Amino acid sequence: MPRQEHQLPEPPESAVEVFDFPAETDPPLRDRPRVRVSRRISDRADVPVSDARAPISESATRRLVGDATASKAVQPLIGRDFVAIGGHRLDAKAGRASAVVLYSYTHQWTVEATRDTDGEWVTRVLRTQPPLTDEEIELVVPLAREAIDADVSGLEVGAMAVMREEPEDPLAGRRLADVRFFPADRRLAAYAAIVDVADRKTVSTGRVEGHDHG
Repeated sequence: MPRQEHQLPEPPESAVEVFDFPAETDPPLRDRPRVRVSRRISDRADVPVSDARAPISESATRRLVGDATASKAVQPLIGRDFVAIGGHRLDAKAGRASAVVLYSYTHQWTVEATRDTDGEWVTRVLRTQPPLTDEEIELVVPLAREAIDADVSGLEVGAMAVMREEPEDPLAGRRLADVRFFPADRRLAAYAAIVDVADRKTVSTGRVEGHDHG
């Protein structure tokens, strides 16, 4: 008996939904928490929202950083060359009053220092790259602009912290800034530079592959 082949019917057009996500989302889709949302309007209700990390003023942040960097618990972990990433208040009911995050250029790691309600500092070291500070951006952009062999004075600029993890890479684990220069009317960067923030020098530059430089 000959074998019969069967094909599934084409799905109706009304059952096919196409979602066109933008190329970039903030925050990234993969970082968005899953939440349950009721489909019935009657089940929805307003809820109070509060920031888990209460913001503090710039002057309070400076004082907090000063207290942390003067602590004997923090000093060995940050070395002589470091940058303050930021500070925030914590839940005093849990025995923690405030915290500060610093990046050590000396040791190439992030230090999170938490001060408890008794004034003692508790520290931990993280192998992560926090976002660039305004101070770091003001440092790396001129270095990148000077190193690029092209006139980028009329281009917009953006910078972000990156880290290489390949063991054989001489820059592995170091705090690097990826600096990109964009024409105002295009989404793709025209030129890019990698700056070693700790050494205050540009380690590589070039044109971005795929960009039409005219």
